[in-house]
Amino acid sequence: MTDQIDQITNDVADVPTETATPNRRRMFIAGAGLAGAAALVGSKSASAADDDPVLVGNPDNTTADGATVITNTNGTATTAGTPGQEAVLGQLTGAGNGSHAVRGITAGLGHGIAGENTLRENTVGATWGRHSGLGAGTSGVNIAADVPIAGTARGAEGIITDPTNGSHAVFGRTVGGGHSVAGDTPADAAGPGGTGPNTTAATWGRHAGLGAGVGGVNTNTNVVPIAGSSRAVEGTVVAPTNGSHAVFGETFGGGHSIAGDTPADAAGPNGDGRNTTAATWGRHGGIGAGIGGVSAEGYGGEFVGGKASARLIPSEGVATGAPTDDGHLRGELYVDGAGVLWYNTSDGNNWIPLSQGGNVLWVDPARAYDSRANKPTPANSNKTKFAAGEIRSIDLTEFTDFPATATAALINLTVVNAEGRGYATLFNGATADADRPDTSNINWDTNTGTDVVANSATVRADLNGVIKVYTSMPTNIVIDIQGYIA
Repeated sequence: MTDQIDQITNDVADVPTETATPNRRRMFIAGAGLAGAAALVGSKSASAADDDPVLVGNPDNTTADGATVITNTNGTATTAGTPGQEAVLGQLTGAGNGSHAVRGITAGLGHGIAGENTLRENTVGATWGRHSGLGAGTSGVNIAADVPIAGTARGAEGIITDPTNGSHAVFGRTVGGGHSVAGDTPADAAGPGGTGPNTTAATWGRHAGLGAGVGGVNTNTNVVPIAGSSRAVEGTVVAPTNGSHAVFGETFGGGHSIAGDTPADAAGPNGDGRNTTAATWGRHGGIGAGIGGVSAEGYGGEFVGGKASARLIPSEGVATGAPTDDGHLRGELYVDGAGVLWYNTSDGNNWIPLSQGGNVLWVDPARAYDSRANKPTPANSNKTKFAAGEIRSIDLTEFTDFPATATAALINLTVVNAEGRGYATLFNGATADADRPDTSNINWDTNTGTDVVANSATVRADLNGVIKVYTSMPTNIVIDIQGYIA
């Protein structure tokens, strides 16, 4: 920039010098100093090395209240951001100069710097910044104190005023590996009252109408596996000592704190067929629950379904029978590989199968086993008298309709041609012989003059419908089934 004097030539070197005075007027000369000043004089470069203010316009006109306007009338630049066609350009050439290239200060109620676009077809930002280094393209800082949460002293603000404008108030886009929009609160940030640590969310949204406070949408059309990375919303806790929630929802109204809503026509995981996955889903890679629910006064969980209220799916490759590993707690439900539902009655392993249909009492009993050699029906292979202390496995499904999935049999047990004074015990076919229970289901004493005794019993069967029979003294055994427990 040069002193404005009466003599202006086309060559800056020809400008005569004059003694600077405190009230001297200065005019911007177009070029690197201020590009748009080409509307005032010829395009020349200028700079100021002193600290004197540069006055543009007519500072002696104390009655004028209009703004100083610098105009670039060149209309050939049709691409946003075309270099050299600016109305105003601020440039710092010194690498050690940490000041602002353009700075606006106001002592009133308006903006320090403002951008306003009047052409409707113009889709670029009214205020814009580009940084080719490690800094932000555009940044805003507010240093006001004592401002409540969601107050007006914001670092950056986006506002849409027209009710027909469905665009975003704040929009972030990235073609790199970073976040499109991010909030980062440092560990030493003060709380809402200016004291203590900040416990408010790093990213936050408030909606006073019918929309969401914070929403996320992912438009990736590629096939993404369940629990893939193309998430609409993500919450991550990285510190192993942090016991807080990765995602937290809180409501003081009548709605859900956290909800998942999958529309009826949503496609399946592979992009075809109907979606059969859960609307709300959780996976835990450790020993905790995939999904948990706790209510201080209501229910821990609630399920409603058109097909069924709840569905328990066995883990892939799980064996039949109750769990045998450690760490189980009272109240657990477990579905084995055969689809049997088990309930744990205490800490540890004390599983009982839950009835799938109650007691089933047959109209007519059916003979499942007869050890007598002269009785061809049923045609079981081991037709010999039991020896003292013998244990045999009896398959209740071999000659009757006893279902293998039944958990217990309703039996009428008869001893025939019994010897001496003894007893017989029925027990689970899955129990080892060495672990036979020290109990009895029937007792006899041939010294009383009888060798045929009958008694009813209920006995647990293994997953194949097998029970075991123990006799303390020689006898024949006859087993008739009256029904079963499903």
